[in-house]
Amino acid sequence: METFSNLVEYNECEPAICEDGISVYLVRYDKIVCQSRNIYIGWKIQNEYGNTYFPTTNNVIWSINNQLLNNTSASVSNDIPYYTIINALNTGILFFKLKININGKTYESSTKQIIIKECENNVLAQTGYVIPTKVCDCDMTVTWSSTP
Repeated sequence: METFSNLVEYNECEPAICEDGISVYLVRYDKIVCQSRNIYIGWKIQNEYGNTYFPTTNNVIWSINNQLLNNTSASVSNDIPYYTIINALNTGILFFKLKININGKTYESSTKQIIIKECENNVLAQTGYVIPTKVCDCDMTVTWSSTP
């Protein structure tokens, strides 16, 4: 989950709760993407009662291969979930954070990362994954019976 400035309480299994009861959920982003693909980053803003907020500024600030965060992508949605699209033209690491203004208060998330890789045919290689397994030593004999 996401942490925000103006934070009062934080539990990594729950959304950030800010001093005014506003919670911001980062609801979608891929940790690894292929170069030349669109990167979708989605979020929503609510209070503890489920009321939604409509920020006056609703942006993702970002940069690639440095943490200058000198690019801005506004939400392309005026409704929840908010989202933006960034085109991953270069390989490397995309650093980003949300920057939101609600009722004159600015909320900034901590910086997150997305790895942008060169892919074959725009498909991420599936190598390097470990799949946990358990070897069972059991009797696999099946007995069939028939009834008259």
